Amino acid sequence: MALKKKVTAKNGIVTEYHRIAMISVEVNQQNTILLYSYLSEDGRQIEKDYAEGKYKDIDSGLISFPYYDAQYLHPDYDGTMTIVKAYEYLKTLPEFEGAENV
Repeated sequence: MALKKKVTAKNGIVTEYHRIAMISVEVNQQNTILLYSYLSEDGRQIEKDYAEGKYKDIDSGLISFPYYDAQYLHPDYDGTMTIVKAYEYLKTLPEFEGAENV
């Protein structure tokens, strides 16, 4: 699951593919969401392919890892936070309004 929408960061870089990399629930304390935002879906695919062992030359510098922006978000505490709820939360943020589920 991911969200697709063009978002311009403060540094001017435009990302369009956004996925949740981690959710942390600290009991009775806080929720944390780690969001990765890629230039495109192709960047995420490179990561998937690497994890599957499709690239053998990455350590020699022939294939570079894609750019992504990582940010930690702290929604209101919810002891029953799930990945689905986390994506629903993202879609309440102004920068993700109207984002497409992919």
